[in-house]
Formats: sequence, C-alpha cells, structure tokens
Amino acid sequence: MTRDEIIRMAREADIIDFRDADDDPHTAQMVEFLERFAALVAADEGIACAISCEVNAARWVDDMRKNYAAHECAAAIRARSTP
Repeated sequence: MTRDEIIRMAREADIIDFRDADDDPHTAQMVEFLERFAALVAADEGIACAISCEVNAARWVDDMRKNYAAHECAAAIRARSTP
C-alpha cells in the first residue's frame, strides 16, 4: 500500500482532517504510524492467505499438480508477507 493510498483512506475515515497538509508535522506522524500499522495488517492477512493455500493443498493430496501449486502459492504469499 502506498503512502498516498494510506493518506486517502485515513482522510476517508476522518483519522486525518482533509484540510491538513500532507507535510503537517501531526499528519506526517500519523501517516508514519498508519504505514507501520498497515504493514502489520498486510503481513497478518498474508499469513492467513498462506494458511488457506496450505489447507487446500491438504485436500489435493491425490492431485500432485494442485498440491504443488497450492504449496508454491503459500510460499510466495509468506515471502511477500514478511515485514
């Protein structure tokens, strides 16, 4: 998620006042906090997605291609989810 996306969503949620400039010290501090928070949420969501792939892999024990693909998908998600 980009900084601009975080600022846009923070304004939509009224966390940051739409009248505040992006470089205002309070806005900048809040955006830094939200960037860290968004990274943690994304990592947690990635782990949940990887687990879902692994659960599906267990269902596809008889189909090696699907099983392999599910494990590869889980590994790729876990790699992306590392903060």
